[in-house]
Amino acid sequence: MIQTLHKIRKDRADTAIDTVKGIFVEGHPIYAGSGFYEKTHIQIAVCNPDCIKGVFRVPATQLRSI
Repeated sequence: MIQTLHKIRKDRADTAIDTVKGIFVEGHPIYAGSGFYEKTHIQIAVCNPDCIKGVFRVPATQLRSI
């Protein structure tokens, strides 16, 4: 879908999009009446690699299993 959007914008001579963010509300509320859900998450697609300034890795010793 994102690639199709890029093609449509390019065909129309519109400005390219560098990043796309999607919010996904999933799971059950964390407590009654809450606006926060157990599995809500955000995904980011970086379409322009020039926007990436650096990366980091969390050492395995710092990770905990769920």
